[in-house]
Amino acid sequence: MSASDAFGLFGCGVLAWPLSRPLIHRWRLPLRARYAVMLAAAFAVFIPFGDLPAAAYLRGATGDVSVTTLILAGAACIAWLTGKALIEPRTGRCFVRS
Repeated sequence: MSASDAFGLFGCGVLAWPLSRPLIHRWRLPLRARYAVMLAAAFAVFIPFGDLPAAAYLRGATGDVSVTTLILAGAACIAWLTGKALIEPRTGRCFVRS
């Protein structure tokens, strides 16, 4: 597997993290259990369905995710998970077009 393929599949794994949010929010899990559910969701997209894993199907539909999108998505997931913002709200406003 090339580095480009690994990076693309990793990006789809990061984008799968928000799929676990309803489970964590509904059950009000403690912090360590939240980490476990998020990791399980990230690894679940690599379970093969037919010939390819779910992440490969998602990657085929959306294409590769940029590094900037991965950083912002990861920071948002970590902030939601831990309650500590990695990017200050004031700094985040620079991404919004006025």
